[in-house]
Amino acid sequence: MIPLDLKPRQDTHRIDLPALKFKTGKKTVTPHIVIARPTTATEKAAFAAARRAVPSRNEGESDEAFLERARADLDALGVLRAVQRLGMEAGIDGAIRTLALIYHAVVLVESWEGFGDRASGEPVEPGLEAVAAAMRNPYIASQVEARINAIVGEVAAEGNG
Repeated sequence: MIPLDLKPRQDTHRIDLPALKFKTGKKTVTPHIVIARPTTATEKAAFAAARRAVPSRNEGESDEAFLERARADLDALGVLRAVQRLGMEAGIDGAIRTLALIYHAVVLVESWEGFGDRASGEPVEPGLEAVAAAMRNPYIASQVEARINAIVGEVAAEGNG
C-alpha cells in the first residue's frame, strides 16, 4: 500500500481579484483564487509542456510555409492571433509563455470563489477548461502570473529552486 496524505495542503496562497468585485443581492463578492505553492520544478514542467505543444519551424522553412502548416495547431491552442499580430519569433515566444502560464495555473489552482458559467450563472469548479478560460482574462492572468513569479523567486532565493 502507498500511504497518501489526504489532508488539504497548508502551503497555499490566496490571490484576491478586487478589480472584478461584484454584488450578489446585498453581498459584495471579491473573487479570489487559491493556489498551491509553485516551485521552479513546476515552472520548468509547465514551460516544457508548452514548448512541446507549440509547433516549431523546420530548418529553412519560411514564415509563410510554417504558418500554413501550423495554422490549425496554433488556432487550437488559442495563440494564432498572437503569432499573426506579433510576428513569428515574438508570437511563438508569447504563445509558449501564455501556454506555460495556463499549464502552471491548471496544476496549481486548488480552489476559487466568484467564478461562474457566463450562460447559466452557476458556480464553476476550477477544472482544466475553467482554469484555462480564466487565464484568458488578461487581469486574472497577470495577477496569477505575478504571484507565481514572486513565490518562485522567493523559493529560488532560499536556495530551494
